[in-house]
Amino acid sequence: MQGIWPLEQDLPGFKASALEFARKANAVALQILSCFEQALNLPEGYFQHHLEPEAEDNRTLFGWNYYPDPHKSKPRSDQLRLLPHADTDVITLLFQKPGEPGLEILPGKDAEQHAVNDPSGKDSYGLNGAWTGGIPQGKWTKMDPIPGAITVNIGNMLMRLSDNKLKSTYHRVRALEEGEVSGARRSMVLFVHGRGSAIMQGPQKAYPAQTVAEMIAMNGRGYEKVKADKEWQQLVMKAQPHDHGSEPPLIAVA
Repeated sequence: MQGIWPLEQDLPGFKASALEFARKANAVALQILSCFEQALNLPEGYFQHHLEPEAEDNRTLFGWNYYPDPHKSKPRSDQLRLLPHADTDVITLLFQKPGEPGLEILPGKDAEQHAVNDPSGKDSYGLNGAWTGGIPQGKWTKMDPIPGAITVNIGNMLMRLSDNKLKSTYHRVRALEEGEVSGARRSMVLFVHGRGSAIMQGPQKAYPAQTVAEMIAMNGRGYEKVKADKEWQQLVMKAQPHDHGSEPPLIAVA
């Protein structure tokens, strides 16, 4: 794809370093997935078969998130910097910068409480909680950056491949609170999708067969729907506060 990289003369070595980092991050993701294979008694290489990192139509994405400085405006409890959703992919690796808080999760094990309008998690878009327009329920848990740690989110594709045994993770980014230093928030993220033609369906066929490309397209339509729904946005901003007293887990895997 043309035009996505800064010129080498402007940022010498940036492209090469970024691609190498993405390669290493993808290798870590495959190691995590191999652990899930063992835990679920799936054949060795089951997930990698669906991913094929080197396939021409692989849809895995590596990129950067940037949340601008809110200019030291007074924080409000009903403000979010990213609305609640679950990722469409197989697994997400998030690299947060220490000192830049805001990420919160609603653990996937509580999936039956995630959407009032769709307690089964199977909405008409087939997104399983990505951008459904439902109202997430429960207490949000802070996932402030831990130096040297990678935050791992389970995505909707992995929920399908595991026949609903592994639940996708709702998450959001809240506004700054009183006492937190104002500033921009930055992170790097790897969304592991796999090849576009791969069918995201587990051995027990708990979900209808859908390809990676189909799920990504449905997610895009769902996102456009909720982006235009101002009433829903206000509801999810005011619905559930985070648990002020909770501490992030020692191992930052959601």
